[in-house]
This record gives sequence, structure tokens and C-alpha cells, in this order.
Amino acid sequence: MDPPPTGTDPQAHSSPASPTYGPPAGTEPPPTGTDPPAHSSPTSSAFGPTPRAAAWPLQSRPVLLSVHCEVSWSMFIMIVLLLTLLTASGCLSSRVVGRTGENITFTCKYNRKSYGALSVCWNLGDIPSRGMCDNQLISTDGNKVKEQSGVSSRYQLMGRLDQGDVSLTILNLRENDTGRYGCRVDIPGWFNDEKHHFDLTVKGKRQLV
Repeated sequence: MDPPPTGTDPQAHSSPASPTYGPPAGTEPPPTGTDPPAHSSPTSSAFGPTPRAAAWPLQSRPVLLSVHCEVSWSMFIMIVLLLTLLTASGCLSSRVVGRTGENITFTCKYNRKSYGALSVCWNLGDIPSRGMCDNQLISTDGNKVKEQSGVSSRYQLMGRLDQGDVSLTILNLRENDTGRYGCRVDIPGWFNDEKHHFDLTVKGKRQLV
């Protein structure tokens, strides 16, 4: 065997060089615990690079969703309660007993000084939630009475219209007059109408003792 050339290290070629890991020489590694910037590598697509959406803290999402649901549900409950109160406050009911052959008056009035002349109608049965009266007996525009064609003349508005008295009087009661009657005062604005119901029961004539 020939001796190695003079000046050559005998171990220089004895094993292959080990691969080098880590950043290239002359660069500093990023600080420990720090993520690379979100915009350092945009996502590419067929139409070009797509910017990455702004990061949203995961811890905040459930909190925001919960708050939004609670607010929406609270507002819904408040609206339902408000509509219920407005409907209930504008619809009163009274029980009235009359005798056959007698007259009876259902009292219904409004503040004419505050509102001026208002339209009022009397209905046989429940007053509808919308519109005026769907089974109208008699009505007024606040100045004069409008009798409904085909309806008995026993239904009369005998109060002072100029003072807001739109009470209904039924003359010469009959047993078949038993039922519900409603007065609706048309006040301008939302949910402002006044409704008054009267449940009439007609009994026989009084017995003389």
C-alpha cells in the first residue's frame, strides 16, 4: 500500500459530512414563542395571491354570540309584552243585565276637547283587531249619527256628541238581544283606539208582587 500524499489529513475523507440544520449562517433565529407574521405567506389561487383574513380571537367568539342572542331574545320578549299590554289596556268588558221591554244604555265616551271629533262605531260581537266594525249596528263621525241600513232602529246614540258621549241605547229590549256589544273609538296613531265591550243578558219582565 502506498502511503497517503504528504500534507493530507488521513481523516479528511474517512466519513461523509453531516447535514447542517437550522437557519443559514449569519441569520438570527426568531424569538422563542413568537409566531411568524400572518401576512408573511399569502395563500395562492388560480387568480393570484389571496390575502389572509384578519385573525379573530377564538376566545371572543362564544362571548359575542351569547351576548347577541340574549339581546335579541330580550327585545322579542319586550315587544310581545308591549303589544299585549296595549291590546289589553284598550279593551274593557262589562256585564250588564236588562229586562225585556225596558231600555238599556251602554256608556262609551271620549275626550272631545283633547281629540276633537272622532269616528265611533258600535259592533254586535267582538270588535275586530283591525279596521273598524265588521258587524256594525250604528256609527258616528263625531258630529252626526249614521244609521246602518238593514239594522233595527231600536239602536240609538242619544248622548251629546259634541261632548264626546257616544253611548248606545237599545230600546224595548228583547230576549234575543242577549250577546256582546262593542264600542270602538278611532283615535289617530298606532294602538290608540279605545275598545269597550258589554256582555248583555236579557231576562224576563219583573214579576209584580
